[in-house]
This record gives sequence, structure tokens and C-alpha cells, in this order.
Amino acid sequence: MFDWIPLAFYTPLYHYMLLIIILIILDDALRFKLPSGNKFQGLGVVILVFVLIYMGFRPISGRYFGDTSTYAQYFEDYSYGAEITSTKDILFHNFMKFCSSIMNVHVFFFLCASLFMVPVYFVCKKWFKELWF
Repeated sequence: MFDWIPLAFYTPLYHYMLLIIILIILDDALRFKLPSGNKFQGLGVVILVFVLIYMGFRPISGRYFGDTSTYAQYFEDYSYGAEITSTKDILFHNFMKFCSSIMNVHVFFFLCASLFMVPVYFVCKKWFKELWF
């Protein structure tokens, strides 16, 4: 999906995006003394969706994205019928093996990111109300 962006640019682009968002919020906080949560509700949802897409559909690279290539290799092996040999994280490996039979690796990464981040989104909305962002 994002193959047109050189791999070395992914992390700096992500960090620059976060820096811009932080500077926008800092500017708002300095000008108005109190955070006005309503201004950033939509931005928060956009960031959530962006991060989910970024985590799920970026190219697979062990050099730039940590263990992504290792998990992708497990996923591919399971999709070809390999047995689970790991004794660690057995539940996760079973989940990965199941997913490998019904989806591709990028949808799997997107699903994993969603399972991690969407509950955090809802908890923040519940605990912090209009200031969740």
C-alpha cells in the first residue's frame, strides 16, 4: 500500500507527524491556558486511524520495523501449514495460525494493532471524557 515511500522515511515521517500534532496542542495550551478537548476530538480519531493503517500496511522489514519480518515469517509458514513449535506465547501463535488461514499478513498486522489500540481509545474516552485526546 505504501511501497512508494522509501523504508528509511517511515519512522522519521511518523515522528514529524507526532511533533506537528504536539506543537499544535502546545500552541493551543499556551494561548488558552486550559486544553480545550473539543478541538482535538476529530484529530484524535484521524491519528488513531492513521496509526492503525501505518502499523498494518507498511512494508515488511526487519531492519526498519523491529520484529515485523519475524512475525511475517511465522505467519507465512503457518499459512503453508507449518505446525506451531514455539512453547512461548502459545495463544498468540495459535491466533496467528488461525488468522493465516483467512487473511493476509497486512490484515493480520492491522488486526493486531486494532486489538491493541482500539480498547485504549475507548478506555481513554471513558476515563477522560472530552479530554480523552
